[in-house]
Amino acid sequence: MGPGRALRRAGHEVRRHGVRALLLAGTELTGPAIIEQADTTVFLPEVTTGTVDRWANIVIEVSA
Repeated sequence: MGPGRALRRAGHEVRRHGVRALLLAGTELTGPAIIEQADTTVFLPEVTTGTVDRWANIVIEVSA
């Protein structure tokens, strides 16, 4: 499955964003989402958003 494709499991649709290194600063991701890289995988649950900062960190915020 390529980047940006949806994965459906147990009735939930999860957006797969592919390779983290390709995400540019300012990219906003809304959970549920999966972001992959060589040494780890980041999962964003439904109540979270992630924003890529200028140092390529994913800053995750949880909504109430």
